Amino acid sequence: MASKQEQDRKDLEERLAKAQINFERAAIESKKKMARLEEENERAKGAVQVVRLKSKYLLRLLMQLLLWLLLLFVVADAVSAFHDRCCCSSCCC
Repeated sequence: MASKQEQDRKDLEERLAKAQINFERAAIESKKKMARLEEENERAKGAVQVVRLKSKYLLRLLMQLLLWLLLLFVVADAVSAFHDRCCCSSCCC
């Protein structure tokens, strides 16, 4: 009876040791995965920051273009109005 209990105890100790090893392996693998995910997250944050900066730059360029177009239309309208007053009042255009 004592030898059966001793054998059962040894079996339990072996299973506990195996479980402990498996747990440690899983913990190491989990840490590796977490480090990889954190690295990917940092790269993604950097990419998002680049896109934001480029978007701001492109938005500024678009605003400048729109202002230039507005100025062009205002000048064209002023030239047309000037032409209508100066030239067309004395001729039959």
